[in-house]
Amino acid sequence: MVDNDVDGNNVDLKAKPSLLILDAGAQYGKLVVRKVRELNIHSKILLLNTSAKEIVWFQA
Repeated sequence: MVDNDVDGNNVDLKAKPSLLILDAGAQYGKLVVRKVRELNIHSKILLLNTSAKEIVWFQA
């Protein structure tokens, strides 16, 4: 099922939301990921020096 968001972009309503966290060394990264996953949101931690190409790939 597809709908439009407020900007008129197509949005797949069945797509599971996701969150990418860039780890800068803080001690809370894994806690944040765990809590977000409990909300049924796909989440992943990547290193701070992750390339933009990899980040864009995560969005696809």
